[in-house]
Amino acid sequence: MNPQHLSDDELIEMLYGVREPSGHAAGCGECRARLEDLEKRRLAAAAPPEISPAFLHAQRQRVFERADRYARHVRFRWAASLAASAAVFLGLVLSTPVPKPQPAVPVQSDAQLFSDINALLATPEPVAAAPIRNLFEE
Repeated sequence: MNPQHLSDDELIEMLYGVREPSGHAAGCGECRARLEDLEKRRLAAAAPPEISPAFLHAQRQRVFERADRYARHVRFRWAASLAASAAVFLGLVLSTPVPKPQPAVPVQSDAQLFSDINALLATPEPVAAAPIRNLFEE
């Protein structure tokens, strides 16, 4: 490349407004052609792509199909979660032991209670000592 011509970096800087346009680019046919080529390539890259309506329609249909599949999947997952929860609940209910009825405690009158306590207090030896005493008796 001729040292008098602008480099690609300098042309790109001019194209994007980083560098002031030089008189050389306006006067030199080769540099002007390269600058115009860079401008065309920049515009082509920045231009929105041409998308056909058929492509957009097909894409929209695929999106709707996936959304429908997802909705069905979510419904199934919800139903499966509900069934699993019901199974766990039934398992817990059925595995819980039924409490056995407690034997009825005989109801004592106050007079009977006081007489039993008085009998315990009247003995000289505590009731808990009787088994120990029996160990030493021959």
